[in-house]
Amino acid sequence: MTDRRELFEALAGLAGAAVVRADDPPAKGEAGVRPTAGADAVTIAGLTFVFHTDAKQTGGKLSVVEVLVAPGAGAPPHTHPKYDESFAVLAGTYDVTTDGKKATAGPGDFVHIPGGVLHAFTNTSKEVGRILSVSTPAGLEEFFRAVGYKRL
Repeated sequence: MTDRRELFEALAGLAGAAVVRADDPPAKGEAGVRPTAGADAVTIAGLTFVFHTDAKQTGGKLSVVEVLVAPGAGAPPHTHPKYDESFAVLAGTYDVTTDGKKATAGPGDFVHIPGGVLHAFTNTSKEVGRILSVSTPAGLEEFFRAVGYKRL
C-alpha cells in the first residue's frame, strides 16, 4: 500500500464496510477515510500515538492508533487484561516479547497479544518506526490520552 488512504480503504473493506469520502470525519458508526493531518496525538517516552479512530467513533468496538516509535524506544513489560491488542509493523524493526517468547518483527509482520498477556517491544532500528495498532474493545486509547502530552 502506498499511502494512508489506501490503508484505510483496505481496513474498511476487511470489515465489510463501504468507504465514504468527506472532508469531515465520519460520524459514529460510519466507515470513511479520516485524514491524518491534524489528528489528535500525544507523546509518551519516545512514542507518539496518533489516534485514527476511537470508542466514540466505533461505538466502543475498537480503536486504531498509529504509533511512531523513536529508535531505542518501546513499551516496557505490561499487560492490559481488558483489551486485546494487534499491530502491523509499517516501519522499523522490533524486539517483541509476548508471554515470555522473544521474536523479531519488521515491516509487513503482524503481532497479536490477547488481553492479559505480558508483552513488551523495542524499536531496534536506527529509524523512527511505525506500527498500526488495533485494540478491542476500544478504550485503551484513553489511557494514552490521559498520560501523554500533546504534540506541538
